[in-house]
Amino acid sequence: MDAAGVLQKAGLIRYARGQMEVTDRPSLEAASCECYHVVRREFTHLLGGSGAAVRPD
Repeated sequence: MDAAGVLQKAGLIRYARGQMEVTDRPSLEAASCECYHVVRREFTHLLGGSGAAVRPD
């Protein structure tokens, strides 16, 4: 099973036809490695944003 399948089976994301939706962000963050928080902090520092992705119209 691929990574997306594992995350979907755990109820953290929904994935179909190349589209992914995070369904349980707190649990997904808790399951991630410590590098997630380092990267997010740097992203926010460098770009001044919240780190949230912008959805296309």
